[in-house]
Amino acid sequence: MANTFLASLFATILCISACDSSGSHACTLIGCEDGFGVAFDARDWPGGDYVVTVDADGQARTCTVTLPYATVETGATCSDGLRLDTSGSALPASEHEILGLHVTDTPASLTVTITRDSVMLATESFTPSYITTQPNGPGCEPVCTQANATMSF
Repeated sequence: MANTFLASLFATILCISACDSSGSHACTLIGCEDGFGVAFDARDWPGGDYVVTVDADGQARTCTVTLPYATVETGATCSDGLRLDTSGSALPASEHEILGLHVTDTPASLTVTITRDSVMLATESFTPSYITTQPNGPGCEPVCTQANATMSF
């Protein structure tokens, strides 16, 4: 009897929080971000001064970072519209790495070039195939346009 009462109470609470009299559904609060992400699949990340250059639809932007990181708070410095994802700052220097890059707009084409100490390590051109997502369901904000790729070197 107690289990039936608790199950009924739980179902009522769920409906109160997620249902309304119009028959529409409740939207959750999951966020998303427009843009193009590039995961870096590198063999290793030796120490040095790295520059990641992005030429997106004819506009050049850069991120710079030095490995190993000087402190836990040390991060990359990027032009507007770019973010470099880094990892390992609290770990031994041999585990510091650059995970990838995020371009916060949706260019039709772009070329990514990575250098260490002014020596080119890799360059690759991309023509993203963007998809539109609604992580909170149809009719719910936000609506985001995204694409991803991997750059191996």
